[in-house]
Order: sequence, then structure tokens, then C-alpha cells
Amino acid sequence: MRKGIILDANLLLLLVIGTLDGGRFISHSSRLNAYSKQDVKKLMQLIERFSPVYVTPYILTEVSNLIDLKREQYSRAFELAKVLMQGFEELPVTLKEDVRIPTFITHGITDASLVELAKQHFVVTNDKRLLPLLFNAAPNNIIPFAAVSQYIN
Repeated sequence: MRKGIILDANLLLLLVIGTLDGGRFISHSSRLNAYSKQDVKKLMQLIERFSPVYVTPYILTEVSNLIDLKREQYSRAFELAKVLMQGFEELPVTLKEDVRIPTFITHGITDASLVELAKQHFVVTNDKRLLPLLFNAAPNNIIPFAAVSQYIN
């Protein structure tokens, strides 16, 4: 298995909504108000550099639950997510093992599994609460989204 990149749920959500109509709906999502079209471009450049993109069922579940567009844009975002997700590689997870990870109690299943997966893959996140745990687990595999520019130039 190649060492690929894992995007946390918020960044994967940014990718989905940010690529819909050239980023027109980023500002329509209450979850993405800290991001811009430029952030989507950076994210896409990073993905090109660190391909493949790995996902877990936990991350995909969060993304599908976080899409908060209205009417037609909601359906279109899911159609786009479907296309994007078919290009990702799924990492296996084991629920019984993942709930035993100590950080499950404080951070939930998705973040706990990311801490473990960071030992083998690059993880990109903008989650300030999660970053310290990731750095403790695998400091050389963590890419804070604020530092993405360093990786794409």
C-alpha cells in the first residue's frame, strides 16, 4: 500500500462543495465559512501531489451528514460527491478495534481512527483540537491545512 493522503471530513466537504460550480456555494455552507475558492485550489494541488486520496467509511459518513446546501444544490453536491468518492481508495476500518483507541472517548470514532491511520499515511486537517493528537502519533505525516502552501510549491 502506498503512503497516500487522508483528508479530514471538513476538508473533504470543502472539496465537494468547493468544486461544485467553481466554488460558488462555499459561502452557502455554514460549515465552510472559514474557507475560500483559493483554499479549494490549494487542496486540489495538494491532492495531485500526494495521490492517492484515502478515505474511511467514517469520514465519508461525516461528509454526507455535513452537506448543508439547499434544494437543487444539495442533490448536485451528492452527485459530485459520488463521482469524487469513486476516485478515492478506501482504507479498512474495524469498529471493534477503533472503539478501543483511547481517543475515541474524547474525540469520537473518526478522529480516533485518523490518529491511528496517521502512522502510515499523510493526514491533512484544519482541526485545531485534533492536530496535537496527530502530531503525537506521527509528527512527520501531519499536514496542517494552514501549512499546505509549503507542500505545493
